Amino acid sequence: MFYVASQINYCGNNPFKIIFHKLFPTKRADKPTDDGYKQVTIRTYKGKCNVARVNKSLAPIHRRMIVPKSLKELGVVGFNSDGYIRGVLFNTAMYMIQSTGASPRELEVSVIDPNGAFVMRSRQLLENIGTVIIYTDRQDKYRAVSDDNLTLYGADFVIAPREHKQIQGEFVVSPTETPPCIYAGNERFELDEDSFTLATGFSRIVPDGISQADYAAALAIFGGQSRLMRIKSQTIRHQNEIIMVAMQGKSVDNTGIL
Repeated sequence: MFYVASQINYCGNNPFKIIFHKLFPTKRADKPTDDGYKQVTIRTYKGKCNVARVNKSLAPIHRRMIVPKSLKELGVVGFNSDGYIRGVLFNTAMYMIQSTGASPRELEVSVIDPNGAFVMRSRQLLENIGTVIIYTDRQDKYRAVSDDNLTLYGADFVIAPREHKQIQGEFVVSPTETPPCIYAGNERFELDEDSFTLATGFSRIVPDGISQADYAAALAIFGGQSRLMRIKSQTIRHQNEIIMVAMQGKSVDNTGIL
């Protein structure tokens, strides 16, 4: 179960409504909607609210509550989908690689993972990529799965120190950067909350004001829709423009080395 916050803004001069919005800025629905989440209403007056009061009232549920951008900008605390987006970056990188038309088995793909936080995501690349190079300070975490890698995929990571001066690979996945990104040749592609989109049908079920990334993450983590952990973003940011991943993959020069 998770919660979705919405905003009701009052701009009139009725003193009773003004006081009501300021003193009672939050309201929770007892029953879930048909889509399986509970609704939280946050009342604002002229686009503002007592953020401290709101956050204190919603503290017990804020880690499971997704918040529209308008309320995030006011300082209302809610669920953060950054971790989910960093994981989806790996699926999106594989999608981009496949759309180039090159044989993944002939490619080198690198992952920059300083703290060894993305071992399981990196393992997914071994299923299709010829050589996966890991740059990390936690080589122990990657070596701990070596036997399983050989059994499952018949291959293992090439592990290198993170401070290695030359990062090799036609594609480089860097999930810990802000925002997380993919390097292809000399080009950088960023995936964040604003550049993340799924298929057209999914956008129709996202509540008003909520980002697709937040809603997909909440469904995957709290709503039992684990298949959404395996999806890829249809779009990505390149040079401040949001573009289609598939179309960009076809134009990537996959012989480039960073």
